[in-house]
Amino acid sequence: MSSDEQVQWVKDAKKDAAKRNHESALRATAVTKRAVVKGIFEAQKDVDWDDELVEKIVATTVENELMNLRRCERLHNYRQNQVVHIAEMDDEKDNV
Repeated sequence: MSSDEQVQWVKDAKKDAAKRNHESALRATAVTKRAVVKGIFEAQKDVDWDDELVEKIVATTVENELMNLRRCERLHNYRQNQVVHIAEMDDEKDNV
């Protein structure tokens, strides 16, 4: 493996590690949120729920989750752009 190939391999490995770490954090956050919501509903089994109230709660929960997913996606895109930018800066530094 040439020196250039080794440098590229390291850069690719850094990008892959950053992506895996970010995806892992997103999954952990989603699992925690689902557990909290499920726990709330499980704790309230004996309550006589009004159908309209249930619909509002579900709609609000879904809307909030969609906003969080969009926010996470924007953050993920920002971080990916930062990783690419850092890699490009490393390329420029290596070429100098």
